Amino acid sequence: MTRDKGQVPLSQLAQVLGELRELADLTWRELGSRAMYHHTVMFRAGTGQRVPNWAVVKAYFIACASEIHAVESSTAAVVAKDGTVIDLAMLQILLKDAAKGRRHR
Repeated sequence: MTRDKGQVPLSQLAQVLGELRELADLTWRELGSRAMYHHTVMFRAGTGQRVPNWAVVKAYFIACASEIHAVESSTAAVVAKDGTVIDLAMLQILLKDAAKGRRHR
């Protein structure tokens, strides 16, 4: 899950969120329930339909991470299948990039 320089920022964020949901093996409804957001909010964030706010991204990560046994509790990070470390700092950077991309259109 390396960041492809050719991808638009929202696609990069959606790719990472999608990987988290896949690792957690959650349906959209399960994810929404655990994150305490409507499942359509999670779907739009996870598929790149909309730029989510930070609260949604953080809730998405926490809901997925709680289902993944590979979570490093001291750093709140998940290791993806390709070895990429997904953490809240990475998601925050991707979200900022995605938000900037939406403003410049």
